[in-house]
Amino acid sequence: MFRPAIAAALVLWAGAIFGQQPPDETFSATPDHPAIAYATLPTSDAVRRLARNIEAGSWRLDFKPPHGYLRSLLGALDIAESSQVVSFSKTSLQAETISPANPRAIYFNDTTAVAFPGGGFIEIATRTRGRASCSTSSNSVPSHGPSSCARRRA
Repeated sequence: MFRPAIAAALVLWAGAIFGQQPPDETFSATPDHPAIAYATLPTSDAVRRLARNIEAGSWRLDFKPPHGYLRSLLGALDIAESSQVVSFSKTSLQAETISPANPRAIYFNDTTAVAFPGGGFIEIATRTRGRASCSTSSNSVPSHGPSSCARRRA
């Protein structure tokens, strides 16, 4: 008599625990949320600093085929070419560009990652201390205007 009661209690407990839907943990704040604050916090990430230097004329990126601005950009962002990893996915949104024969090359340091999937564009993700990561993709290099974070939401 005691065993059926324990078994019934365990079944009810397991149903209550495992039958519940997991809570929705999706972060759905707007870009103006204090944790993000793209439009209000000053931007000082490596990409924005480089853009400012280009605007001021104190830095110039050189275009050299076949990789365009890639090597010059890596040097300007203090990213070693030896940091390279390559990745591809047959289900990528850029599957027409990225393949086993042409993988996305990703170069990185502690705060910035530069991806070169070929096809004439460069992807950049950078992080500013205390802020969320932001990313952009470009056919060229940032040259003026808002930070890469703000440009993405524009």
